[in-house]
Amino acid sequence: MNSFTSTSLSSSIALDFAGNGTGRPLIESVLFEIECPIKLSRKPYANIQEYSYLKTENEILFTIGTIFRIESVEQYTDDIWLVKLILCEDEINLIKDELKSEIDQTADILTLAKFLFEMDDLDKAEEFYTLILNELPYDHPDIITIKNDLGGIYREKGEYLKALKNHKQALKFHRLLMQYDFVQRSAIYNDIGF
Repeated sequence: MNSFTSTSLSSSIALDFAGNGTGRPLIESVLFEIECPIKLSRKPYANIQEYSYLKTENEILFTIGTIFRIESVEQYTDDIWLVKLILCEDEINLIKDELKSEIDQTADILTLAKFLFEMDDLDKAEEFYTLILNELPYDHPDIITIKNDLGGIYREKGEYLKALKNHKQALKFHRLLMQYDFVQRSAIYNDIGF
């Protein structure tokens, strides 16, 4: 979920918010049933009933970035779908593992970051590239690719100064580590020019 998510312990209240199917075919009415094993939660969620304006809603609030696994999707009524979700334990590894299996069994986290970048999921790609960058030793050759791709992400976001900074860092590392790989160096210069 990419925003705070308000839920209720009461299925009848949730059904009121789900709609009645009149938006078809453009909008579907969906009731989400969420299972939340307490011991698995790394992302906070809380019962905010006592703080809520409408105390009868039995409201549970999930934080930004909470990830759920879809257990099933089934017809609840003629006009409403029931989607059963379960709170996931390790969001980053879950996404990485799911996408790795879709891309290739031998894919690594760098391939995953590139895949997200190509899919225009810029925020998630940036998150993965940063994660990798923090794990690599200072003189690892993948830093060149990571810095150059981060430059591309910032360029796509319109953050041109950050983009230029990362491209120049990629060029600096390239000169230090890969002195005779002129194909990669020309690609970096091309990105700087772009």
